[in-house]
Parts: sequence; C-alpha cells; structure tokens
Amino acid sequence: MSKAIVRRKVKVHEDLDFFPTFEPDVDLVESKDYLRLLADMPGFDREDMDVLVGDDTIIIRGERKAEGIYNHGEEFRILERKMGKVYREIPITTRIRTDGIQLYYEDGVLVVHLPKEEVIH
Repeated sequence: MSKAIVRRKVKVHEDLDFFPTFEPDVDLVESKDYLRLLADMPGFDREDMDVLVGDDTIIIRGERKAEGIYNHGEEFRILERKMGKVYREIPITTRIRTDGIQLYYEDGVLVVHLPKEEVIH
C-alpha cells in the first residue's frame, strides 16, 4: 500500500486552504465488485498526495514541487510541465466499503481500488 493518505467520510469541501494549479487526468472503471480509479500523477512524491473518500465523492489532491529540480541561475526557454497543487473531485453513486480501500502508486499513476459495499436485499 502506498504512503498516500486515505481519509474516509469527509465533507466534500473541508480543508481546502489552497487553490489548485491543475487537475489530474483520471479513468474510473467499475465491475460488479469494485470501482477502480486511475489518476495520472507523474512527478509526485507519495507523501504529497491525499485521497479522500466521502459518501458520494472521491477527492484526489496533492502538490508537485519544483524544489530540487531546477538550479539557481537557470533561465527557462520552455516551461510546459505543470508544478503546483492539484485537486480533482470525482462523483460516485456507489456505496464503498471503506475498510477495503487500497492505493498503489507506480510509474506516475495513482491507482485507488474501492470495493463496493454488499447490497442486502
């Protein structure tokens, strides 16, 4: 499991003390047993990402820092890579079993595996 933080049952707009610079691209796939969220997060440290799971929302937020990448005295000729804070809110309509959430971060992709709650009829 990744060192990224998973917090459960959050209020959607709590603790937003920053303005995001950009949104990560995501895919959300579903099977009969789970949801799986894949987010492009290249260049992030695991410690700089949070995944927040609420009743009807998954939030990914983090920060890609430029510290240590560029040297003092360098001048940019092209600056296309995005640095700064990210935030992405993904609505969900499925009840999630929060005790089974798993996170993986590999090759710049954050994968969040979210098992569905069993529906008892």
